[in-house]
Amino acid sequence: MNGQQVPARVYFVFPLDINPLSTQKLLTECSGWVNGGVKEIHLLISSFGGNVASGISTYNVLRSLPIELHTYNMGNIDSIANILFLAGKVRHAVPHATFMFHGVGFDINGERFRADLPWLRDKLESINADHKKMASIINERAKFDRIDDIMALFAEQATKEAEWAKTHGIVDKVAHYEIPAGERVLVFSA
Repeated sequence: MNGQQVPARVYFVFPLDINPLSTQKLLTECSGWVNGGVKEIHLLISSFGGNVASGISTYNVLRSLPIELHTYNMGNIDSIANILFLAGKVRHAVPHATFMFHGVGFDINGERFRADLPWLRDKLESINADHKKMASIINERAKFDRIDDIMALFAEQATKEAEWAKTHGIVDKVAHYEIPAGERVLVFSA
């Protein structure tokens, strides 16, 4: 960009937790390249997961961009990072990669904490809504027989290998990956 020839594709390395700041950086960079004319983005991910709302909204924005998005599991895709990963039109995993699924939870901060019935009911409704959104995305983008099978993954806190992910349509290809020489590579940092 900046007077230079626009590359056909760019590669982003995203080794971060999913949170409002990291996803804002990712979306800002993606939109800048898309506005500059890039047609393909390759997103190499290794993430322990993080904030559900940030993951779901980033998934939706990435899916809306007028590009071909390739995602790669370069080690581990955990929790909400599965949703970010599924934004890819083409999805790859290295042979030793894993995918970890678990249910949504929440942290309680502070020394004094008081939970009453309305607060607990609200938290339960929020958790159930997040589970339904995530299961719906996984069901839409992968190959599961029933949405209940996806909900079972959340309940058992399951870690699955790359070949399992391929069998279930989460991954298109399992293979070692090398970025071609001469390509533009950007690494995200905290």
